[in-house]
Amino acid sequence: MSNKVESELYEIVKSAGQRYIKMLEKFKPCRVGKEYLEQNLITLIASEFLAQNPKNGIAYTEIPFMNKSGHWRNRLDCFLANENAAFFLEAKKSDSFPALCRKLDSDLSRIQEGNLQDSFMNMAKDKDKDRNYEFPENVSAVVVSDFWAKSKDAHKKWESLDTLKEELTLLSKINRVSIPFGKIGEYHYFIFLGQRKNIWN
Repeated sequence: MSNKVESELYEIVKSAGQRYIKMLEKFKPCRVGKEYLEQNLITLIASEFLAQNPKNGIAYTEIPFMNKSGHWRNRLDCFLANENAAFFLEAKKSDSFPALCRKLDSDLSRIQEGNLQDSFMNMAKDKDKDRNYEFPENVSAVVVSDFWAKSKDAHKKWESLDTLKEELTLLSKINRVSIPFGKIGEYHYFIFLGQRKNIWN
């Protein structure tokens, strides 16, 4: 286990991935030669989070938030929270490694924009509408992705980023770990996980 990504988050994603790979061995929800949608991974992570937090867990997907113009047109893939921590999560399906990293770097930027925080504070607090949610002190930005590769050493790319020809400022500064789940056919399956803690402090 990585000593950088929080153990709770790591174990939830690992358990979700173990269930996912067993499901994929039975039935693959995509056309031949196409990638699996990231919503499958989000659904399993949210389900696992609730299973491990049966009394106080919160797990929502496709949560609206304001864009920079103040319109509620953006969507966050997933929001997870318990009494100790909250995770703002964006996911991507497998892609070429450079393209995937660019997308995840962009997702980190979206999560850390002030309009997302403002939107969630707006949804949490409104005495006239019986809204009085208190966010935990520990709030994290999280990115997660499927990654399929013929090489069993593909995890090294994510953990070092040394094969990229461009500087991805946000992605390079977060804690990253790759979780391997074995092989289906010719391809090894990994989940790339990244976390930046305390984004509201």
